[in-house]
Amino acid sequence: MAGHVLGTLRLPRQGAARKHAKRPSSAAQFRSGQRLMRDFVLTGEGVVGPAWIDENDHVNMMWYTHLIDVATGALLGQALGQPSGNGESFVAAHVAMHHRRELRLGDLWQTWSGFSGISKNSFSVAHKITRGKTIVARGDMIIVPFCHRTRTAKIFSQSLLDAASQFLISGLAHDRK
Repeated sequence: MAGHVLGTLRLPRQGAARKHAKRPSSAAQFRSGQRLMRDFVLTGEGVVGPAWIDENDHVNMMWYTHLIDVATGALLGQALGQPSGNGESFVAAHVAMHHRRELRLGDLWQTWSGFSGISKNSFSVAHKITRGKTIVARGDMIIVPFCHRTRTAKIFSQSLLDAASQFLISGLAHDRK
């Protein structure tokens, strides 16, 4: 679709230190909303483009799900670094979206993420999608370790559990090492 703008999506650098999460480059309105995100890390930001809009003139559900999927990957990159390349990855075992407000064409948005629970069998990830100081949606995802070569479930190593624990959200966290 030449010339068709999908919207923009920017992710923080992989391996960026948590306390140095990228501050939005535009819209000072985001700054005051950051207090609402205590213990969450910035995992994406962008602008709603025309392709995201459905017949009801707001962002289609699939894009909210896409945002939390991409944000989960960004959080895993920040918390755990690069994948090992040994055929192990993660799969989404459960995804839930909770809408509070609407995003519309041209809105600036951010995703904020953190772990609400970690165990050797799964990570629970909590996300907030914001527009300025307003939380427009929350997303929750449970991810499990998986080896795509052997098609079997795995368990998280202690080193991954330790790394993820640095990104637990206080007040939500249920650390079950």
